[in-house]
Amino acid sequence: MKTRSASAAVVAALIAVLVGVFVLRQAPSEGTPHVSVTDVYASETAGDASSMYMTFDNSGGSDDLVAVIVTGVGQVSIHDADMRPHDHLRLKGHHTTKLAPAGGHIMLESLSSPLRPGTQLDVRLMFKRSAPIEVTADVLSYDQINQKISS
Repeated sequence: MKTRSASAAVVAALIAVLVGVFVLRQAPSEGTPHVSVTDVYASETAGDASSMYMTFDNSGGSDDLVAVIVTGVGQVSIHDADMRPHDHLRLKGHHTTKLAPAGGHIMLESLSSPLRPGTQLDVRLMFKRSAPIEVTADVLSYDQINQKISS
């Protein structure tokens, strides 16, 4: 009788381990995010606002961009292609997310001074799961941006 219950306990433990491994393999996007940011730039000022663009490469689990802080900018918001503000930007696991003209972007409003081509902005990106990332955005003219997106 003891042998049978000991064998049942071993089988139950083995099944639990196998189920755990299966579940972990099915949810790779829940692992640790590994976000890097490249190609960060902003447009010169149009009126009293500007847009900022960048590329997020996430080689790990999913994450969310939840805030952006830009030196000299009073109001920063995450927008989709239809100019609707959002409280976060979803960064899927093992995926590249690109913010680009005519698409998603970071809206910069209430600027302390106009943004001129050739200058730079200090940017702090805040995530739900990852540590903050500090980047520098080059301010480009509209002609420079048009050249960039057409090449």
